[in-house]
Amino acid sequence: MHDLQENYGTTRSSQAIKPQFMVGALVGAGLALLLAPANGRDTRRKLGATAQRLGTNAKHVMGRTRSMVEGIKNDARSAFQSGREEFKRSRGREESSAWSA
Repeated sequence: MHDLQENYGTTRSSQAIKPQFMVGALVGAGLALLLAPANGRDTRRKLGATAQRLGTNAKHVMGRTRSMVEGIKNDARSAFQSGREEFKRSRGREESSAWSA
């Protein structure tokens, strides 16, 4: 781990571990349901409910992610436009001061 920090100047954060942890937890939960001593109908019902809940959660996460990306895109567009306008203003001042000199 120390070599990783020296080479890249970064450390692994808890954010980097979360997706792997979630996948492992989901796989473990699925195996627990499949191997649990319950009849087939109950197990299928539990698996269906879990899959539906996970699908709904995934849709919500994707929606929030889309909103966040859209916000970042709008902020970048606004910053770019402000920079362009400021560049034009400063260029106009330089040209007017060159003519007056």
